[in-house]
Amino acid sequence: MLQDFLDVYDELNDNVEMYVERKDDVRKPLKLIIEADTEFQSKLRALKNSANASASETAEYEFVLTDALDTVDSSADDHRKTVAEVEEYVKRKKKK
Repeated sequence: MLQDFLDVYDELNDNVEMYVERKDDVRKPLKLIIEADTEFQSKLRALKNSANASASETAEYEFVLTDALDTVDSSADDHRKTVAEVEEYVKRKKKK
């Protein structure tokens, strides 16, 4: 299940990158994505810190959970930077 999430999330990142490369104004969708990033981070951390999971259950999904957290954390940073870059690009474009 977590791997499915990562696959979809990676596809989302690929799409963001494609639209940014095309110089599309993706500020609105990126703001929604950043909100979702925050929620994903919260839920993944809660899952990682869950007191209900036994040690054997935790060991089964620890790698993919850590990978998911790392991916969402780095992507959230990238999404915030991308919003700033797109805003700067739009400002320069309007000045021309």
